[in-house]
Amino acid sequence: MDRAFQAVDSSPFLDAYYGPPELMRVCESEEPWTFSALAGQAQSLQDQLEKEDFSPSRSQYLAKHVKSMETIARVRAGAEAPFFEIIENVLDIQPAWISESEFLEALAIMDQALPGRGDVRKRFQRWQKRAVFPADKPDELLETLKIILAEARKRTRQMIELPENEEIEIIPVRGVSYGAANWYMGNYFSRMELNLDRPVYLFSLLYQLCHEAYPGHHTEFCCKEQHLFREKGYLEQSVFFSLGPQLTIAEGIASLAMEMIFSPQEAATWIEEHILPFCKIKAREFDLALILKAFTIASPDDMSSNMAQLIEVGRSFESVLDYARTYSPYSTEQISSLFPWLASPLSRLYAFTYSHGKRLLKPLIYGPEKNSYIRKLLTEQVLPSTLSGY
Repeated sequence: MDRAFQAVDSSPFLDAYYGPPELMRVCESEEPWTFSALAGQAQSLQDQLEKEDFSPSRSQYLAKHVKSMETIARVRAGAEAPFFEIIENVLDIQPAWISESEFLEALAIMDQALPGRGDVRKRFQRWQKRAVFPADKPDELLETLKIILAEARKRTRQMIELPENEEIEIIPVRGVSYGAANWYMGNYFSRMELNLDRPVYLFSLLYQLCHEAYPGHHTEFCCKEQHLFREKGYLEQSVFFSLGPQLTIAEGIASLAMEMIFSPQEAATWIEEHILPFCKIKAREFDLALILKAFTIASPDDMSSNMAQLIEVGRSFESVLDYARTYSPYSTEQISSLFPWLASPLSRLYAFTYSHGKRLLKPLIYGPEKNSYIRKLLTEQVLPSTLSGY
C-alpha cells in the first residue's frame, strides 16, 4: 500500500513500522502492486481472517483495518462511493456536523478573556502575534521544549508506567508542511520535529508537545509496543497506517493529551511561570485559563472537520473561507493554509480523526474512572465503534 501511494503522489500510507526487518525486505523486493490488486488482496485477507484462531476482539480489530485498506485501495483505483460511507469504512466512525453554537460559545469565552474591545477575532490575532517565540533564539526554544517535555513526562508517569528506556529526540526542521510531527522509530524511541518556518506560538507549545509526546503519540506508541507487540506478540501492532481506525483513536488521544494531565487553570499557571517570560505579553493582560477552556469547547480541528464537509458538497473557496472566518478566531492566511491539505478527498478524511476521535474519547477521560480508561486506550487495541462498550 505504501509503495502504491508513493508511486502516485509521494504521500506515504505507512506512518510507522518497527516489525521484523525481513518482512520489509520482502516487500521492497517485489514489483509494486496496483491499487486494484491491493483491493483484491485485502478481500482475500478478510476471507483468511475467518479461519484464524484469534480472540473475537483481535479478529474484529484486524477485520476493521483490512476493510479500511480495501476501501482506500478501491477509491484510489477509481471506484466511487458516498463520502460518508468512505469515512465510516476507513475510520470506523459516523461523521457528524459540529454545531455552530459550540464555536460561538468558544468565541464568547475568548471575548471575556482577551483585553480590549471590538471584534474578538482581531483581538485574538493581535494577541497571538505578540506571543511568538523569538525567531533568533533557537537554542532557548530547544531548552524550553525540553522543560515542557520533562513536565509532561513527569505528569504522564503519575498516570501510567512508561518503558524505562523510552526517549524522544527533538529536531528543528524547515521545508515541511506540518507544524510539528512525531515519527516513531520503534524500541521506545521517537523523533519529534518542530517546523521553524512557521511561527512558534508560545501558548500552543504545551499543547503541541503533550499531543506529540506525553501522553500523546509517543506515549501510545511506546505503551502499545510494550504491551501488545512485545508481550502478546501482536505483529500487526508494529504497523501504523496514515489512515485507518487506529488513527482515529491515536489522534483522539493526542488531541486530549494536555487535558489528561492539566486542567485549564493548571496549564495556564504552568505556562505563565515557565513560558510567558519569553513573551511580550504580561499575564495580567488576559485570562489564559479561559482561552484554554475555549479551545476545549471548539478547537481548530473541529473547524477543519466542518470545512472538509463543506468542500465535499461543493461549496466554493470563498464560501468556506467566510464560514471559517465567522466561526473561528483565525486570520484569512491561517485558514487559507488548510485548503491545500483539504483538497484531496483522502486527505479530507484525516480532518475527522482529530475532531471525532477527541469527541469519542472525551467522555471517558472526564469520567469517574478516568485513569482506568486512559490506561486501556494507551495499552489495548481499541476501535472507535466499540468505545460505547467501555
